[in-house]
Amino acid sequence: MFKKYKSILTLSIIIVLLPIIINFILLIKTPIPVAENNDWISFFGGYIGGVTTLLGVWFTIDYYRKKDEEERNKADEKARLSLMPYFKVVNLDSLPQYYKEVFFSCIDSTGMMTTLTSPFMIKNVGLGTAVDVNFLYLTNFDWNADSLRLTLAVKDEEHIELNIQIPEDGIGGNTLWLTINYADLLGNKYEQAISLRINLSVQVERYYIAVVGTLPPRLLEKS
Repeated sequence: MFKKYKSILTLSIIIVLLPIIINFILLIKTPIPVAENNDWISFFGGYIGGVTTLLGVWFTIDYYRKKDEEERNKADEKARLSLMPYFKVVNLDSLPQYYKEVFFSCIDSTGMMTTLTSPFMIKNVGLGTAVDVNFLYLTNFDWNADSLRLTLAVKDEEHIELNIQIPEDGIGGNTLWLTINYADLLGNKYEQAISLRINLSVQVERYYIAVVGTLPPRLLEKS
């Protein structure tokens, strides 16, 4: 932007100084004959008029081009927001007959491992269908994860059994972030982070995974 305005300023200075320079040259007596002053004035008048017209046309085209681009961007953003999926994730006491499984296994520990299992529901509470829904990774450790591709229309829900194989020394009060990646029908790509916590159930004396909260979607790539 600065370079653009610098070029315009330079051109304006040249246009202003050029008649002064030509006038100075015409006042110098030289052995080489030059055109009459009136000829130079006529030429320069036409030159200035042409440059002024050209600049006016250029500024007008540039103004409307930027305005059209701004309107298109606003329309695209409005369309994107009107079709943006949004997930809500909650824990379940039990799973129905049909459900999906997601399995994460820790690969950076040499200690004793244990597997935690927790049922939860993911629901699309946004305004548009989510495609290629995939549970990507968990933080805190390096993980191998099963790839799971889902499509969830508005108000659709899916029951998930989340299985996490974790080092025993990492159990208890440990907070994990589960990342869900997906796209909308326009091809925009999002990610949404789910905060999980490993808690101890006093009643049954076992650890379980609790959903703490869900962050808003973050736009990764526009179509």
